[in-house]
Amino acid sequence: MERVLSAIEDGKEGKISKALAEFNDKNKSNFQLGEATETRRNFIRAILDHLDGSSLDQPWPLKIQSLSLASLRIASREREGTQLLTSSKGLGILSRCARLFLDSSASLGGPPSNEEVEVVIEAVKCLCNLVLNNHDLATDCSEIGCLRGLSSHLAQLGQFKNLPFFNNLTFFELRLLFLLTACGAQERASFRDDHNGIALLLHLTDTILFNTPFPSTELSQAPPTSTLPQDQSPSTQSCASGSVPPPLSWETTWNLPCPITEDSCTLLCEILKVFFNQTLHWKKDGSYTEGELQLLNKVILLIRMLLVSVSPNHTPSCLQLLIHCSEVLVNAPECCAHTILFPAQATVMPFYSGLISSLDNGRLRCCQLDVVYEGFNVAAVLALLNLLSLKLGPPVDPKGLPSVVTAMAVLSRGNRVVRKFLKSEILPAIKKDADVSEQGTTLKSKVVGLMTAGKHGAEQVSAELLFVLCKGSADKLIRHTGYGNAAGLLLGRGLLGGGTSAEAANYSSDSEAEEEADVDLMTGGPSKPPEPSPLSQMSPEEIEQEADKLQSLFAKLQEGGVIQLLDSSGKPVQLPGGGQSEKSPLPSSSSSSSLGD
Repeated sequence: MERVLSAIEDGKEGKISKALAEFNDKNKSNFQLGEATETRRNFIRAILDHLDGSSLDQPWPLKIQSLSLASLRIASREREGTQLLTSSKGLGILSRCARLFLDSSASLGGPPSNEEVEVVIEAVKCLCNLVLNNHDLATDCSEIGCLRGLSSHLAQLGQFKNLPFFNNLTFFELRLLFLLTACGAQERASFRDDHNGIALLLHLTDTILFNTPFPSTELSQAPPTSTLPQDQSPSTQSCASGSVPPPLSWETTWNLPCPITEDSCTLLCEILKVFFNQTLHWKKDGSYTEGELQLLNKVILLIRMLLVSVSPNHTPSCLQLLIHCSEVLVNAPECCAHTILFPAQATVMPFYSGLISSLDNGRLRCCQLDVVYEGFNVAAVLALLNLLSLKLGPPVDPKGLPSVVTAMAVLSRGNRVVRKFLKSEILPAIKKDADVSEQGTTLKSKVVGLMTAGKHGAEQVSAELLFVLCKGSADKLIRHTGYGNAAGLLLGRGLLGGGTSAEAANYSSDSEAEEEADVDLMTGGPSKPPEPSPLSQMSPEEIEQEADKLQSLFAKLQEGGVIQLLDSSGKPVQLPGGGQSEKSPLPSSSSSSSLGD
């Protein structure tokens, strides 16, 4: 830092550029600089004064501006000594460099040069570090116009889709948007309601997937009235004051963006993270307007498309994308669950076949995208099942597992077809040769085992999913999982004695009779015939000998102070010591024993 300060005081651009480059290269991987607090403050002050440019005859060239912002980014990794950066002046300078400030046009203009883009990206990175280290700055950034500036940028980025800086600039601006909307409820609402945030993100997604510079494809068009039959799910009446949500248009052919590239996957993950923030705790009472329901249906339509467009090799970025899809579904209102289904007549046409894997005794098998169940194409739901199976291993991968399970529960509550399909895959009819519910390699055994695993953070949500699949019936849940596995959930709902929950009345009343073997309610497995008593194969003399051995063992335990035998009146009973041939009568069947202290 001292060398940079000396170079700045000297004022020679070549010397400043070299000193900044050396500082950045030396500390690019350091998160603790080890400099004195006062030195750090002087370092930040000197750079901010020159970036401000108000006291200079000529501002720094763009190359030096980007290098100096990179130096501030490194310094902003620590909270100590960065008060100048978090002040209104510091935030204002950084926002101007990022072209997000209120008094500027907050516009990228025509295609910017690479040097201009580097300045914007470094300023945005610096703002990301500051907000990450101090969540209260989200409000300050919003007040100086960052949300408005980001909204303006998102609306323009489609023009630069084919330029080399598109991915980098889009990624960091989405990262800053995620941090701002994650740190403040007011910022979430402002971006969603004042800046039409969900529509902007849908347009940007359209650009990424289909390379359209302007919002002109199915994700951004106003949905016409659909001829698709309305779902008979119980919760379709819970939104918009009892009105059925307006459905999207259902095309007969879907040309999916397969495979999604790694760069697109990374950008889509950031967009889905912002979608999660935008839908978090939004209209808990379900009082959505018609326009809001259309946007939510489009978001789920997007997720449905992404679920069946991911490369089958399941790279880390693809798996992360699927997890973010399930996280957004967790926030979806149940009345929009029908959007996850393709119409049965839809022909899904990826660039290669065999995208989605189905389940076969817990193992994966390749299948086509035309998976029809009760008149609907359930390929997207099957993709969630595939993800769940991958997460359950072995070994179990807990990252994102609660979100995947919860998303299935939300969709099952909201749509009868989804619930019945998931039940047929996760809780099939119990066969005579089936294992105990939590034993084996089937998907059912893995999910039931998850209920009592105690180390993956998905115990409660997995129990909720199975309870929903059983239509809120405690008796059905016990038959499939066993009383011991279901006890925790039933205790919390006051159903240890059996019965149904209050929400059971919301589920469709159509019969789902299954041919099942007799079930052992304690284990959830098929009942086994009782084994014959060992005494039935013994003579009276052998029975008497076994009784003598048992009495001798009790006597030894009593002599050692381990137990104390009591008769029916509660008085201690003394037994003769072991090894005697003549025994006093044993206590009656009503006597009891107590452990010693």
